[in-house]
Amino acid sequence: RAEARTTRKVCGCIRKNRSTGQGGSYVAVIRFDSVHIEMWTAKCDLPTALEYLLLLTSVKHKMLDGRETRDTWEERLQSALVSSATEQGKKYADLGVRFCLVYSFRIFIGTEFRSPTVRSVQELGRFRR
Repeated sequence: RAEARTTRKVCGCIRKNRSTGQGGSYVAVIRFDSVHIEMWTAKCDLPTALEYLLLLTSVKHKMLDGRETRDTWEERLQSALVSSATEQGKKYADLGVRFCLVYSFRIFIGTEFRSPTVRSVQELGRFRR
């Protein structure tokens, strides 16, 4: 039952990157299972952000399809990121991937709760426990 609830909360988008202060920079964002993943570089143009969104969408599908494996959640995410990057002709190590957990507490406190942003799957896994 909890699994059905989390799979409905899936979204992805491209938004302006406000953190760099540069007008033409974009961020690809996707959420699933309360995990918020962002990909961007310092000067990420719109075509690059679209490529990143395709890559993140592939990661999401692999994660949602691979729930039956014996691998840990972190191992599945790492594998999905690396294989999706390879499919797009990119190296995972070169991508600016950032993770955080997002929980909606709008009913109780009127907003979302976000964990600190991290850059490794292992750190994200520690937040999930």
